[in-house]
Amino acid sequence: MSYRFQRLVSNPAAYLTQFYARRPGLSERSYAEQHHAHMANAMERSDSYSVELQKRGYETDEIIVDAAPLQYRWAYEHGLAVDDEHWMVDIALAQIRAFKPDVLFITTWLADFGPEFIARARSVAPSIRLVIGWVGEARPSAGHFRAHDLILTCAPDTMAFLQAQGIPARHLNHAFDPRVLDRLAGESAPDKPSVDLGFIGHVFFGEQYHNTRAQILYKIAQRSPLTIYGSVSNITYQKKGLRRVARAGYYSLLDWLSQNDFGAFAGRLPHAEGWRHARAREPYVAAFDFLRRCSKPPVYGLEMYATLSGFKVCLNAHGPSAYASNMRLFESTGVGTALLTDWKSNLAQLFEPDVEVATYTCAAEAVEKANYLLAHEDVRHAMAKAGQQRTLRDHTTAQRVEQLHDIITEWLSR
Repeated sequence: MSYRFQRLVSNPAAYLTQFYARRPGLSERSYAEQHHAHMANAMERSDSYSVELQKRGYETDEIIVDAAPLQYRWAYEHGLAVDDEHWMVDIALAQIRAFKPDVLFITTWLADFGPEFIARARSVAPSIRLVIGWVGEARPSAGHFRAHDLILTCAPDTMAFLQAQGIPARHLNHAFDPRVLDRLAGESAPDKPSVDLGFIGHVFFGEQYHNTRAQILYKIAQRSPLTIYGSVSNITYQKKGLRRVARAGYYSLLDWLSQNDFGAFAGRLPHAEGWRHARAREPYVAAFDFLRRCSKPPVYGLEMYATLSGFKVCLNAHGPSAYASNMRLFESTGVGTALLTDWKSNLAQLFEPDVEVATYTCAAEAVEKANYLLAHEDVRHAMAKAGQQRTLRDHTTAQRVEQLHDIITEWLSR
């Protein structure tokens, strides 16, 4: 049986600004033309799932909820008066009403698309029988998913967390869309840099984020020519001159009070919260500061894939997940780049360690293996080829969509 499947996705604001800046005049074109350009750029899975679901007889629709030129154009073409304060939600609800999906797949975590939005979506489209969400390694609060029927996640520990909160969750790995290879071979493909050891991804400070990732990347970058494409948090103190001196002196006083059994008193003094945050950041300041200085701007969509394909070795470092689960596993191997990734207990279920991908358990081992792969071109090429063959055999969107179809069928049959 096939269904009407509609997916809601959001893109980083920096990407959307860049996307339209590089395509002058696109924002004035029709919704269909703009939508096609977005899908062709392979951002946020683009239409990968839709294309495979259509082969199974599904009718599909992809909504990029925060692409303002695209969404406003849809509203104009459908005679929809838009409240500029609530345009994202209002236009998305109108698109849901028009499409009448059986399955609504919400992959955005924007706060506006939580329980209240789902209730409104069900109201405007009684056809909805299943609302699915997506969660990666890091995650918003469980309350955001209370109105979803089911959450899919690439990380088994995230699945366990959600299930413990009473939220139905199932495991579904990321995948690679082989169509990317054809687009990278095309005449209009982005240029690819020549990078020995590269990392693509953000390094954000904070709970659930990349503090551990930052420390291991820092140790590697000190001993290898690591190039980072992504945003790195600036956690250094910004005040200058006398304000910096006064802050340091005051925080030293709070430190002394805390170390001499006056911690409770220190915690009630003015600016105690800032003191606590500053002290929590201190172990990571050197790492984040160093990584910011060896980072380049983030890359997205086809440019990201082209950049990956220009790496001799792609370094991967997971965030908070205890499992091998992130997108880079499949993206880097998919484009034929040798992958060096942190060892996880489930990695062997995805790739053969040190044959299809190289693994490390600490920074020293990562540096050793990176240098070995860079010095031995034949070994590096053999690993890259083996990793790509494994991904194209076992980790494509066609295979993930087969699992997704089974999950949808199972849940709707209930």
